[in-house]
Amino acid sequence: MGQACLKLVFSGPVGAGKTTAMQQISEIPPVQTDKAMTIGETDSKKTTTVAFDYGEITLFDDCKVLLFGTPGQRYFDYMCHIAARDAAGIILLLNDTDTDPATDLDYFIQLYAEYAKTGALVIGITHVENLSIDDPLERYHQWLMEKGLVLPIFAVDARERDDVILMIEALIASLEFNL
Repeated sequence: MGQACLKLVFSGPVGAGKTTAMQQISEIPPVQTDKAMTIGETDSKKTTTVAFDYGEITLFDDCKVLLFGTPGQRYFDYMCHIAARDAAGIILLLNDTDTDPATDLDYFIQLYAEYAKTGALVIGITHVENLSIDDPLERYHQWLMEKGLVLPIFAVDARERDDVILMIEALIASLEFNL
């Protein structure tokens, strides 16, 4: 088994796909702190993360990547700060069908401002498959440009391993580029 060489954090609002993404790639059964939702339960979302999720994946050269997933409720932001401590980068997942994804983007960009400024943050937009917009990512690029940021943005399905791996590879490439 490889040595731990990177720590990455999956973050974003409730229902964006953080736990699901980690389940798709972790080589160990992910440690999860899901509890029954008391507010906002839907047919497809009955539980939510209340502390953090943990998983591992081995990448190139026997490099074990430690994966942490944060809760999406804003009153658990202190857990986001704890999980992000000593992290190499952040994978921010946003649900495009949320009421106001621009506000979510702004909020999490501010929460992880030091990562966004150094390029140690990638964005995955989930739940875009049912929209009729020609380029659903264009508005996210525009929102970031208004803040003076250029970050990788991907339309992803958190249930698809290849989509999640692509975000990790992009983040690692960005980290190497910014060394």
